[in-house]
Amino acid sequence: MKNCYLRFQTVSLLALTATIFAGCSSQDGGDQPDGGARLDTSERKPTLVRMQATATIEPKGDSRMTGTAVFMQAVGKVVLRLKVENAPPGTHAVHLHQIGDCSSPDGKSAGGHWNPRGVDHGRWGTDPFHTGDIGNMNVDQTGQGSYTLMTDLWSIGGAEDSNVVGRAIIIHAGLDDFMTQPTGNAGGRIGCGVIQMQEMKPQKKP
Repeated sequence: MKNCYLRFQTVSLLALTATIFAGCSSQDGGDQPDGGARLDTSERKPTLVRMQATATIEPKGDSRMTGTAVFMQAVGKVVLRLKVENAPPGTHAVHLHQIGDCSSPDGKSAGGHWNPRGVDHGRWGTDPFHTGDIGNMNVDQTGQGSYTLMTDLWSIGGAEDSNVVGRAIIIHAGLDDFMTQPTGNAGGRIGCGVIQMQEMKPQKKP
């Protein structure tokens, strides 16, 4: 009887996840070389979205990179969908930084990695790691790259130690080695975007 109950719990959880993120594909448009959490990068959005925040990626240094980062929250989970273009081909680290300020030419006005837990830098999902240690994103030869992540460590407009709003999302010149403290030896900042709350339109009643 206990085994049947456990199986029922598993099936119920999978059904709930499928309902929340209906239409999500198992294929990811951007290869995640760090093996981190992945979701699809399709254009279809999850249902039951309650909160949303966005960041417009602007180039820093000599980069011509542009892009968008969309954060969607539903039922205790936040999904990040990041897309960039005109970026240098190769592997680039992506982090959330403490300060939502992209005003400086080198992006350093965004401060260091967002690290409310006060732990060492590392690989996402393997303790210790910063709450802003997203991972590495591959950019193809056309300058396009994407990255998708789902987590319950973030919120949109929630508690200070989980709220992504008011932070900056940074794309670095190099890859994150997940070891060098406190930056992952990821190189300069070539893209920066301030994460801002986006007003959601009221959902129509069925």
